[in-house]
Amino acid sequence: MLNRKIESEIENKIENNKILVVEGANGVGKTTLARKFQSKKIDAGEIVEFVEVEKERYSKKLENASNFIQYMKRNYSDTPSDKTIYLFLDNTHYLDNGVNFLLKIKKELDLEVKIIAVTSSGAYKKTSEYQSNEEKFSIVDVYSLTWQEFLEVQTGSAFDTKIGINKENKEEIDSFYKDNQEIFRNYFDDLLLWGSYPQIIKCEGGENKRKIIEKIFLDTIETEAAEKIQKSNMEKYLKFLQVMARSSTYSINHNRLSNQIRIHKRTLQKFIDLTENLFLFSFVKPFYRDESNEITKMTKVFGNDFGIINYLAGHSPVTRLPTVYEKEYISDFIFDELCRHEDTGAVKFYRTIAKAEIDFVTETEAGLVPVELNFLENKCKSSVVLNNFEERYSEDHHKSLIITRDKVKIEENKNKVYLPAAMLSFVKLIN
Repeated sequence: MLNRKIESEIENKIENNKILVVEGANGVGKTTLARKFQSKKIDAGEIVEFVEVEKERYSKKLENASNFIQYMKRNYSDTPSDKTIYLFLDNTHYLDNGVNFLLKIKKELDLEVKIIAVTSSGAYKKTSEYQSNEEKFSIVDVYSLTWQEFLEVQTGSAFDTKIGINKENKEEIDSFYKDNQEIFRNYFDDLLLWGSYPQIIKCEGGENKRKIIEKIFLDTIETEAAEKIQKSNMEKYLKFLQVMARSSTYSINHNRLSNQIRIHKRTLQKFIDLTENLFLFSFVKPFYRDESNEITKMTKVFGNDFGIINYLAGHSPVTRLPTVYEKEYISDFIFDELCRHEDTGAVKFYRTIAKAEIDFVTETEAGLVPVELNFLENKCKSSVVLNNFEERYSEDHHKSLIITRDKVKIEENKNKVYLPAAMLSFVKLIN
């Protein structure tokens, strides 16, 4: 079984005294991870209760928190005081007012219990109940497989290399890339065409993959979006998602978009909030420190999985394969890898009022890392706007990353690194 990068974070957070919420899109493997930790705890001799919230047999017990507390007391009242109960609650998005439900269990259940709540909705974090009790929760976001994990599943080999970016390691980076370049080339198209949901990777045949993606998407709409969207607006919401898929990596103009779909701007904002809560797309804000000359108010949209993007945009492998290396695809790939890189913080983009743009900016513990895509040109050169950014933020700047197709170059005196897109998972951004 694949050991996912996110597992160490879940392991650490399970053991603190907070309510752990494991959240992510439908189909990314949250329940599989929860079952894996359930097995680990049972094997270690721990007491485990695994509740499938959506199942009929739990309906009475979960009508309210008081009922569930009584259920737990009846079953575990004789638990020794030195033993901990690991309570897994799967699909808690089906609970009414899930945040209050979890808080009440934690407060009123007179037992030593670790609560692990699994949900396909990111709405928890936006409720007033959560925000006023944020210190009582830990959140772990689970996404589809990283490029590194994708390769491990496809090849059956370990891809756990992490190389520091400095001149001393350039030869090691070159060697690793050359040794694996053929593997990268063989599987990169698959990732960009079908995405990296665990079920997709294990499936053979394009039509079977398409059906799985369709099922994942329709399950998300029917079980989660349908509760939040009025029936009269559902067709418009689906059109909104299609527009987002075709607009991925671009700025979105709210006025133009609301006119295009023929909805009020308030409804558009509800669509955006719901789409983020369902982990279908991310809406990224600009990085700025000086509002007067380096800010755009518009956000950019990025898809969270290529399979879903292509399904919604109506693309098929036949139509996309010749042009899969369009900048939009590489940009989505780099955004995804940056968001899940262990060295990065929030990922934003940078744009001046003169419309000069840097693809991404992320803050690391060592400082700012601007990221520029030079994949199509595939040259070791940086733009004027990147050079100006480095000068403007010289005190906060850690290093600049320029993404190429296959070129490696390290300019330590300029704090610039040129790196192939396929290598981002395998380097340390902080030495």
